Amino acid sequence: MIAALGVYLAIAPQVGMRIAPHFILLQLMALAISFNLIAGYVRYVSFGHVAFFGIGAYVTAVLVWRLALPPLLCVFVG
Repeated sequence: MIAALGVYLAIAPQVGMRIAPHFILLQLMALAISFNLIAGYVRYVSFGHVAFFGIGAYVTAVLVWRLALPPLLCVFVG
C-alpha cells in the first residue's frame, strides 16, 4: 500500500495533477492511523504524537520557505 502511494506521488506531477492536496491527505491519513493505533488498540490517550506531527510540518514549511529547498527533500527532513 505504501509503495503504491509512493509510485502515485512520483507519477502525479508528470501527468499534470496538483500534488499538494495529495500530500495533505497522506499526512492526515498517517495521523489518523497513528491515533487509531495509540487510542484504539492500546487504549492509551496521548496527544504527544500530534505535537510531533505539528513540529515536523512547521520545520518542513520553514525549510521550504526560507532556505528554498525542494519540498520532497524537506518532507523527509521534517
